[in-house]
Amino acid sequence: MFREIKLEDFPEEISDYSTEKNDDIPFYIKAIEGANFRWNDELDDNMIDRLLNQNAPSLLLSYLRPIVAQVTSASKYGTLSRN
Repeated sequence: MFREIKLEDFPEEISDYSTEKNDDIPFYIKAIEGANFRWNDELDDNMIDRLLNQNAPSLLLSYLRPIVAQVTSASKYGTLSRN
């Protein structure tokens, strides 16, 4: 048996850093992504909490990062990196 969490059940917004829109930076991208997760009933609550709060955001970011990279690299500003 599996338990499932749907996006509408866990509507927290996660942000890596906050940047206000201004004229000094060439890009301002705000992206929101989400997913539905399900897991085996045998997992304890601590493991589920760790998976949802650490692994899930990392997994979702791995899908978003190349999309943002493609959009920004196609601009007239060229590739930028944040150190």
